[in-house]
Amino acid sequence: PVLTALAALHCAPPQALLVGDTPADILAGKAAGVVTCAVTYGFGGREALLECPPDFVIDTFRELLPLVHASKA
Repeated sequence: PVLTALAALHCAPPQALLVGDTPADILAGKAAGVVTCAVTYGFGGREALLECPPDFVIDTFRELLPLVHASKA
């Protein structure tokens, strides 16, 4: 599904950031070759998310925007 979404958006994996709240989300992003960000305020537990491991972990939605801006630099 991640690669299908990227193709529909004409976006290469290195240009994408997948944000997810479960280990399955993070693992799907990693398998697709995209940068991953785990959010701890969703369904997944912090410990399970860290085992994947994501590229970034955030605890609040407010922390996401700086990551998006940094990834464009």
